[in-house]
Amino acid sequence: MLIEFRATNFRSIRETQTLSLVAGSAKELIEENSFDSGLLGFPRLLRSAVIYGANAAGKTNLLRALQYVQSMVRTSAAVSASGAHIAHTPFRLSEANKNQPSEFEVVFADNNIRYEYGFTATAERFHSEWLIAYPHGRPQRWFEREYVADKQSYEWSFGSKLKGSPRVWRDATRDNALFLSTAIQLNSEQLQPVFAWFQKKLVVVASWAAQLNAGLTYKMLEDANSKESLLRFMRAADLGISDLTLQREPLLPGKPLAGHIVLDNVVAGQIPTVLRVSSFHKSNDTGDSVSRCRMSRTARRSCLMPLAPG
Repeated sequence: MLIEFRATNFRSIRETQTLSLVAGSAKELIEENSFDSGLLGFPRLLRSAVIYGANAAGKTNLLRALQYVQSMVRTSAAVSASGAHIAHTPFRLSEANKNQPSEFEVVFADNNIRYEYGFTATAERFHSEWLIAYPHGRPQRWFEREYVADKQSYEWSFGSKLKGSPRVWRDATRDNALFLSTAIQLNSEQLQPVFAWFQKKLVVVASWAAQLNAGLTYKMLEDANSKESLLRFMRAADLGISDLTLQREPLLPGKPLAGHIVLDNVVAGQIPTVLRVSSFHKSNDTGDSVSRCRMSRTARRSCLMPLAPG
């Protein structure tokens, strides 16, 4: 069961945001709204929680952050090739955040054991990763890694309670892969429940909102008057979007795809056209416009979302 989740420097999330399912001290409707966690010395947990706030305040992005963590745990060791970039979408409206790691931590319980697992990452590497387990209510730091830039290498520490071959798993862990994911590939039995929780028990639904008529939106962006009407609507919705642009370009063989794009005019024997819709937001530091590609979907178009930035 999920207990707490924290995310920092991810998409529209600049400062650390926390989703906590730990019950407060209020006693009203305590039986209906909370339950005994079954964890030694740990408070009751909420049966449900609600995230609310203004438009474009980052509600969905908090769920996307949790979805991102799940994806990295499940696929980083198996999918990423050596040297490949990690998907990294930091807060872009501040110069100080653009090149800083995003940070995530998940606190959860499985089979009456509480775990605290987290990592930090940029496009180049996972900078740190850690796992603390509480099998008897007391913390056991099973592993931790930290990248030291001056040495251009990692410092590792393994707890005495971590069983198996951690040094073998360490040597097999690439910069762009998680140690947890790598250890599972190399048959770590002790870490299997942690991995299985992310793989099978955590269910995150944070999909893009469906667009009913993307073709009409494209036409509006190509006409100055219609585009201005669309922008007025976006501003009224308080989404923080200052401008939208539409670009068309041929999809050539071997050309890398960056951002969120759709394919248009897919006809056999012809080169398809790439439609790239970008939104612009004002930088918190300078007031300059910062672009972010946005994805649209229709039933007759294929959407492509590369894992690594171009």
